[in-house]
Amino acid sequence: MEPIVCIGLIPAQNPARLGQNLNVLVMAVNHSQDTQSTVIRVFGRVGEAWRELTAKPCTLRGGEHAHIYVTIPAQWLSPAGWEVEKLEELALAAGTAAPGPGVQEKLVFCQA
Repeated sequence: MEPIVCIGLIPAQNPARLGQNLNVLVMAVNHSQDTQSTVIRVFGRVGEAWRELTAKPCTLRGGEHAHIYVTIPAQWLSPAGWEVEKLEELALAAGTAAPGPGVQEKLVFCQA
């Protein structure tokens, strides 16, 4: 298990506006006793494949819980960003590495 893990993700808006940035709160915790540094990554998917949408470095003291604010760029809230005709929903996940099977994801609906 990684020392720093993401335990939740909350989008600022749901539904999100197409073509606009989306602010997201990621909750992370350092399960080790020591100060650790990592990069918190937010991933999205439309269909099957996850893509990294944004990332932010963070350092947490041993046992520390933190709220990390990130912004998903507008390109990922656009059909063109995903090469689809219509973008109705976007699955989001956060972690230090690409999501694997069984990952907790947050579904964000998209509207014009």
